[in-house]
Amino acid sequence: QQATKRRTKTKIKTRNPEFDETVEYHGVEEEDLQRKMLRITVFDETRLSSKFIGETMIMLKSLVTDRTKDYSVYLSGLQEMRKVSDHDRGRILVGMMYNSSRNQLHIAIKRCANLVAMDSNGFSDPFVKLYLRPDKDKKSKFKTKVQSKTLNPEFNEEFVYSVKTNELINKTLDVSVWDKDFARNEYIGMLLQFLLLLLVVLFHWMEVINNNNQFFERWHVLKNIHHH
Repeated sequence: QQATKRRTKTKIKTRNPEFDETVEYHGVEEEDLQRKMLRITVFDETRLSSKFIGETMIMLKSLVTDRTKDYSVYLSGLQEMRKVSDHDRGRILVGMMYNSSRNQLHIAIKRCANLVAMDSNGFSDPFVKLYLRPDKDKKSKFKTKVQSKTLNPEFNEEFVYSVKTNELINKTLDVSVWDKDFARNEYIGMLLQFLLLLLVVLFHWMEVINNNNQFFERWHVLKNIHHH
């Protein structure tokens, strides 16, 4: 998947290159470490193309949290990877805070990670839509600015809903990610925040309600769910 790919700088005319580079992946959780692997591939870069030299796979479950681990491994031939499920469309980092004195629900859309590519160039032009159900007026809907040509966009935008404390339990928040196109915007994925159905999201919401006036951030998986 294009969104999870990183590359180093090219080292010229050497068979013993030193890179000393660090790459980061956002939205990686404990459960990912148990089932995912890191694929490291070495290429020889030429003017016209990149020639495959070798690669290795590292199981992430061999890592220990908050500890740096060094690996010395052999490169092998091209290895086949399992296809990523179409249900996992990327991840989104959402922050929430409830101010009871003002009856305000604050939603912060921080960033997305590893979005699926919707455009022919291998990228997307993502933006996020918010819809507080069951309200149907314009005040219930917001959207972020468009981030061009990226699968790991940073938004850092905050939106405010006027909601009384006793109404919170009857509200759900739809968070959907879209690819901006000239003809028609393409749907990427959705996080449906149903308080009574999704346990992970329920836990997030209860944190928000029980810890008044504090922002809580959590990564959520985007799903290819039927949308309106």
